[in-house]
Amino acid sequence: MWGAIVGDFVGSIYEHANLKGHTLPLIGPTSHYTDDTVLTVATAQALLKDQNFIEAYQDWGHRYRNCGFSSNFENWLSMDGLYECQSPGNGAAMRVAPIGWLCNSEGEVKTMANRSAEPTHHHPDAIRAAQAAALAIFYARQGMPREMIRERLSKQFRYNLNEDLDRLHREYEFTSVAKWSVPHAIQIALDSRSFSDCMRLGLYIGGDTDTICAIAGSIAEVLYPNQIPAELKSHARHYIEKWAPEMIPVISKFELRKPILINTN
Repeated sequence: MWGAIVGDFVGSIYEHANLKGHTLPLIGPTSHYTDDTVLTVATAQALLKDQNFIEAYQDWGHRYRNCGFSSNFENWLSMDGLYECQSPGNGAAMRVAPIGWLCNSEGEVKTMANRSAEPTHHHPDAIRAAQAAALAIFYARQGMPREMIRERLSKQFRYNLNEDLDRLHREYEFTSVAKWSVPHAIQIALDSRSFSDCMRLGLYIGGDTDTICAIAGSIAEVLYPNQIPAELKSHARHYIEKWAPEMIPVISKFELRKPILINTN
């Protein structure tokens, strides 16, 4: 889960900065968590406590109303989760890392990703994106070679995971629509050579950088076990300890529950 959290911090300061590049600093004094981290922690709590996803997202959403939620999610919070939001956005995919880690079969991953998405993103594209992001983590956990992961996800979800990243660097613009952002996040994780390189590729293409780096980082954490740079993780942890200390027990319990990786990539 730290991969998703660190990715959120890395992308947080570039989301609306109109900056792109492979040499941008990965962390800075103003790097911070956003709704991506908050709802990833909420997903972890739901799994750890066998809690309803609606209850978890309402709980954590109301605690952190000023962390950058979309207007759709804000409306859903205000209505106490009593209706299913039809958002096609990438918000369901950015919070599913714990599902990819803790579920034990492909079917369970898809089912739980679906359940986690439906309350706020009851749209086929958003649900598919959540399933794809969670499966990328699950497949990598199983030691599946990354080119096989690319092929399987491409066929199953009809995603193009072989985009020209240089073209995206030139042309890609901000969008939070799942089908136009989540495939790019998955691809940069599969194309990367290290966790840091994955983050740099996310900043290179730009767009919704906090979410793209969070999704990509959650996959890269599995591809590169124990390779999240210490300075990135330390900044994120210290910031959370200062401003959102109630997240730490959930993160710590989740880390203890994580399975041992058998990754061979």
